[in-house]
Amino acid sequence: MTVDWLDRNAPKLARISFFLYVFFLFFGTGLPFQDHPTELLETPVSNPINQYVFSALYLASLLALLPVRTRTLQLARQEKFLTLFLLWSLASVFWSDFVFISFKRWIQLLGMVVVFSAALVHRDPGTGILDDLKAVLFLYIPLSLAAVLLVSGATEPDFNAWRGFTSQKNMLGQSSLAGLIVLTLSLREDVSWNRVATCLLWCMTLVLLLGSRSTTSLLAGGILLFAAVVLHAERTLLRPFAGGMISFLTVLAFLLSPVLILFLEPTVLDSIFMEFGKDMTFTNRVDIWANVFDDAKRHLLVGCGFDGYWVPGTTEMDLMFKNLQFIINQGHLGYLDILNETGVVGLGIVASMVIHYLKNLVIGENEEPWKWFVFAALIVNFQESTIFRLHSVNGALFVFSYLALFAGAVQRLSPPGES
Repeated sequence: MTVDWLDRNAPKLARISFFLYVFFLFFGTGLPFQDHPTELLETPVSNPINQYVFSALYLASLLALLPVRTRTLQLARQEKFLTLFLLWSLASVFWSDFVFISFKRWIQLLGMVVVFSAALVHRDPGTGILDDLKAVLFLYIPLSLAAVLLVSGATEPDFNAWRGFTSQKNMLGQSSLAGLIVLTLSLREDVSWNRVATCLLWCMTLVLLLGSRSTTSLLAGGILLFAAVVLHAERTLLRPFAGGMISFLTVLAFLLSPVLILFLEPTVLDSIFMEFGKDMTFTNRVDIWANVFDDAKRHLLVGCGFDGYWVPGTTEMDLMFKNLQFIINQGHLGYLDILNETGVVGLGIVASMVIHYLKNLVIGENEEPWKWFVFAALIVNFQESTIFRLHSVNGALFVFSYLALFAGAVQRLSPPGES
């Protein structure tokens, strides 16, 4: 492979790697319609196809970054905190009880960042990337809907909920929510003849989201819809007359209302949860959080090692599964998992990362369409561990959106075509 060949083909290599990564992110690389493991001995081992496919994409994207080293370093300097979290997570590998597992999963996280960085530094983080995401959805959504209608294994009988190609209903809910965001953004860009097809796909995606019966994703979608309406009203109606104060107070009241209800009349909030098939324990999540936090207190400052906690066969896992009477592989509270695995230091870096993103989002001159993926991930992460979880659609698009904001600034300083 010559340097000239790589210079000419790096953008194409980055685009193909990005498309395939997103494709496998939605479809997965394992066999679909498989039952959940009910015992520790049934927990699946590493998927070799998964290893080979993603490793090839990581390597191809790394090669695509070589001709644009300057812009890649500019992106790292602009975003700062994701790079810092990667470095801290790497350091945490050395005190993990499962060094090899933690390091392997850290490599996979780094690979995801490399794939997204290569795609973003070679292309304008706008319409072209949106078209790639939509192309995946035009395959994924109809096939998922056909699967739940024709294949019994695409439904979870215990919940009477759809899971499609994913392993469980909440993952389908997250994929569907991401699809709705992509297609809503697409409707603003599509020409008239393509808008009809996008609208039809949007409706199919909404059906999948409803069929998944994922309370977390449904609530996140409702909150995002509310936020979008408020932002639109603030820009078009309120700002000319009253600035942003009314919008701020409206959003603040919306966010504080559950806290006020819980304080004044807890039974009201309990009734609301019952409407969604939940209770005040969030489907036993409170018990999970208590168990995880008890372990987190043993290494509160630095954590137990990146992604090195949910390892079957350990004493902690055996005891937890015995107490809970079911098998899990996450804490169902992403911020608690980050605290447990990377400590107060890691959680502080993630908090700084979010603040840095929001600050630059507010002061930015251009509209940032990908911000909705960040908002969705921040909401869903309160009930599902998705941020910095491997091959999670919700978490992966969070990282992509974070990078996209700063890649846009880099592109304006150094347009595509310059190294």
